[in-house]
Amino acid sequence: MARLIGLILSLTLSGSALATIGDACQSNDDCGKKEHCILEFNQGYCAQFDCSEETSCSSNAKCMAPDASFTVCLKKCSKNSDCRTGYRCYEQGVCLP
Repeated sequence: MARLIGLILSLTLSGSALATIGDACQSNDDCGKKEHCILEFNQGYCAQFDCSEETSCSSNAKCMAPDASFTVCLKKCSKNSDCRTGYRCYEQGVCLP
């Protein structure tokens, strides 16, 4: 029931059922067109892979290179309260579990 209420609220507030970068997800279908669901993260995490620079991410995201083999857009933050429950703002300025 709580999930249904959350879905209704997100539809009402955003006009769309799709999550954005940093939002919870259960599959790629829950995320935006260019985003993928990282199921290994707590309650899933919508992210965009293969960013080349900050401008290729949405305005609420930051392009990061966790290692030399890939890049990913993650939710931007400046404090823990910018992140959803179960996540915190790391010194790189992104929300992670």
